[in-house]
Amino acid sequence: MASKDAGKAIAEMLAKKTADATEKKKNAALKKRPAAKAAPKKDTASPTKLAMAVERSRKQVMLRNGQSGPGTTFKMKFADHGGEGKAVKKARKWLEAEQKSYTGTFDMVM
Repeated sequence: MASKDAGKAIAEMLAKKTADATEKKKNAALKKRPAAKAAPKKDTASPTKLAMAVERSRKQVMLRNGQSGPGTTFKMKFADHGGEGKAVKKARKWLEAEQKSYTGTFDMVM
């Protein structure tokens, strides 16, 4: 008789262990946070990211319109615009024209 009682006890213990494991899995699934939603990308440029930089070693002025990706930086070679002074003057005019479509100020690195 003792062996039948021991067999019953083992079967009950295994059933309880299985139920406990299933309960833990359910609780773990409830504790998980939902996936974060990605913020939508802005297609508009920021007026504070408009920038101009004079690169004397490369003999050019670099202009950035504040957006990301190809076609967002422009260069003005000194030789193509009649020297450093004229290239800088044209670059400032370009920046002022770009800035009119935004509110705020632009960064100018020299």
